[in-house]
Amino acid sequence: MNIREVIERLHEVAAQLPEGLDSEGRVHICNGSGPGLMTSSIEVDTMWIQNTETLAVSDCFAIVQGHPHRDESDSTVRPATAEIDDLVEKWAADLRGVEDGSGGSGPIGRRAE
Repeated sequence: MNIREVIERLHEVAAQLPEGLDSEGRVHICNGSGPGLMTSSIEVDTMWIQNTETLAVSDCFAIVQGHPHRDESDSTVRPATAEIDDLVEKWAADLRGVEDGSGGSGPIGRRAE
């Protein structure tokens, strides 16, 4: 879908809403197996893909970024696994502490002496 098509579709949707173009916008990201993520914290920007060696631009496009971590409203629907990356990172750090003898703060990081 190109930018023109996105804008046209947004205009069609806005025409159906009581406040038209002044209506709130939200981004919903489907996770394929549940409610997904929905947020009203949205940024629109550009993305440029460059070759790291030649610095030649291979692609550029508009992006719509949703930031549910910034959205504390009731409209944010988070799957149970939304914060798993932070938890796994903490566990990995705790495990590294056990392996190098420095210990750790979580259950994985405790050593029996």
